Amino acid sequence: MLSLKTYAASYLFLFRSKPSTHLSALGRLGDEKIRENTPEVLMALVEHIRRRVSL
Repeated sequence: MLSLKTYAASYLFLFRSKPSTHLSALGRLGDEKIRENTPEVLMALVEHIRRRVSL
């Protein structure tokens, strides 16, 4: 069962967030942590885009 604090944080993140909030949260994770937890389909999409724009 979720605590009230966890539920409130989840609600605010999912329904009342702004792009800056998402960027701030992602910035706290670090690149390696994000790579470790990124779904394979999203990584495939990123790699496809990189190839198309020659990065």
